[in-house]
This record gives sequence, structure tokens and C-alpha cells, in this order.
Amino acid sequence: MKMRVKQVSELDKVKPNLSHKVEEIHFMTRPSKKVLESLASRFPNLSRVTIPPSLYNTLPKNLDVTIPIEPETRQRGRPRKYDDELINRIKALADSGQPVTRISRTLKIPKRTVYYHLKMKRDKESF
Repeated sequence: MKMRVKQVSELDKVKPNLSHKVEEIHFMTRPSKKVLESLASRFPNLSRVTIPPSLYNTLPKNLDVTIPIEPETRQRGRPRKYDDELINRIKALADSGQPVTRISRTLKIPKRTVYYHLKMKRDKESF
């Protein structure tokens, strides 16, 4: 069972008969060193603790914790519609001198998308 914790006080609300079912805890706020060190005894089957990457960088390095603490790796936001392979093909066709209309027809994507990715390429090159 996964558990998302907004505040550390929510851990106290877990009933003793359910504590053995918790396998993963995700903290949304920075837990104290004392809380992290007590997790193993309170949740015997706990295999992993995750926290946001911004909080992971603030954790003390000398924690005496037996359970691995990892930054959250969940993808956020809307997924990309076009993968890197297609974007590279757009750039390659443009570099070979193909007009935007032909690139659009060849790859069966809107012209506006071709213009967008070519603009992004120009912006990256200008830095």
C-alpha cells in the first residue's frame, strides 16, 4: 500500500493493524530527522520513502536510516505529443533545405508544429 503524507502528523493516524501494509510513503513536506529514523520501527514492511526533489536536496547527509529515501521521479505536466526522433527529423529536413510545407506534408504534422520546433532550435542555438 502506498501512502501520501501532507503533514507528518498524518502518520499518527495510521491504525496499528494497517501499519504492516504500508510499503511506500511519499512526504509532501520535509520530514524531520527523528521522523525518518523512526519509520522502520513503525512500518515494518516499508521499502521506500520518496520526497519531492526540491526537498531531497535539503536532507542532512548523516541520516541513520535503513530505508532508502529517494527523490520523486514522477513525470509532471502534459505528456509530449512528438518524440525526440520526430523533432530531430524536422531539424534534419530543415537543415537540408526542405521548405516547411514539404516537411509538414512528409511527416504529416501541422506547419505550425514545424515552425515551433525550428524556432525552439534557433532559440537554443542563440544561447
